[in-house]
Amino acid sequence: KRLLAIKRKRLERIQPYLSQIDFSFYPRMRDLQLFLERIMGSKGKTIVFAVKMYGYGARILTGRFIPYPMEVEIPWDSRIQKLSRLLGYKKEDWQSLSQETHIPPLHLDSILWPIFTQKEKYEALGGPYKELLEVLHGLDDSLSAFGKA
Repeated sequence: KRLLAIKRKRLERIQPYLSQIDFSFYPRMRDLQLFLERIMGSKGKTIVFAVKMYGYGARILTGRFIPYPMEVEIPWDSRIQKLSRLLGYKKEDWQSLSQETHIPPLHLDSILWPIFTQKEKYEALGGPYKELLEVLHGLDDSLSAFGKA
């Protein structure tokens, strides 16, 4: 019940602003993040997740792909935290990886989930996918513990 009450309070807080959230934010998703942080009075994974879902919805409804901004950090959820421990990463290392690869953090997040949840499928593809798995996982048996999260 407590979780439901928290979610209800979030919805009540954002409701007066919903008419202001339109497709004009699609090319300015960092502005959407700042807007949501201001009206919700918080930062973190819930806001980042909202921006990510907005991007998915806007892409579907407009038929256009606009990359997520580099400034929107990867959601620091329990799976990313576990993966970070496995890789010896700190939160800021994900931003560095994004800069080095020119892949925005929210796209990195989108790349990581299918690889971790469907490991065998990606290993079967071989080549760069298998190499990516090896780099991300370090040791193959480390992933089995991660997948049970």
